[in-house]
This record gives sequence, C-alpha cells and structure tokens, in this order.
Amino acid sequence: APSEIYQQVPLDPHLDFLFEGDDALYSARLWTHGYDFYSPAQNIVFHSYDAAVHGAAPKVIDDPDVPSNWKDLQEVSQKRVRYLLDIKKKGTQDSEQFNDPQVMQRVGLYGMGSARTLSDYYQFAGIDVSEWKL
Repeated sequence: APSEIYQQVPLDPHLDFLFEGDDALYSARLWTHGYDFYSPAQNIVFHSYDAAVHGAAPKVIDDPDVPSNWKDLQEVSQKRVRYLLDIKKKGTQDSEQFNDPQVMQRVGLYGMGSARTLSDYYQFAGIDVSEWKL
C-alpha cells in the first residue's frame, strides 16, 4: 500500500514493549478502515524466530536504558490490545475493566475504523475470539 496508509491509520505509539499482538491489532484497524487483504496461494517469504538456526539475538529488554518496570508497561500494552480487539484474557469469561488511563490513551485516534465492523473482520479472518480459535 502507498505510504498514506500510515497517515490514514497511524501506528499506535502506546504499545510499549509489545512483542505479540501489534500485527493482529493493526490488521483489524486497517480492515475496519476499509483496507482489503490479499494473500498469495503459497508462502513466498517468512520470518524465522528459531534461535537454534540464527543464534540468540540481542533483546531490547537487555538494553541498560530500558526502564525496570518494562513488564508493567508491557501489561498495559497487552490490555490495550485486548480492549481494542474486544477480546477477553485467555482462560477467563469476564471482560476486564479498562479504566486505566494508560490503556485508554487516545483510543479514538488509534482504534477501529468505521468502514467495516470488527465482527466483520473476525468473520473474514476466520477468528472466533470467544473460543480463541482460528
């Protein structure tokens, strides 16, 4: 997509130390803003996380400038993803209370679009968030 995509659907800067969830969140945001997805019939590129093959890569959390409360910041980011994707924490049936101001920062700007619903995205992607199934 052209670079305007980042102006129309800006990356969320409130996802500190998040490693898993940002791609799923951005995909849902793009879909609900009206962007379509296409996939080749076969895999043509991939990303390997296999440390046995590539060796142990340096981690951001090992940087001396990383705050000691990085895990707390990561949990806030994970809660934000769950809030924006309207999913429950795995293993629970209750919705979390999202009254943390850090979780709710500028969710209007970094939330879902209005071209399609989040439910439409889940149906398109074959995702059942209530059962955690693809």
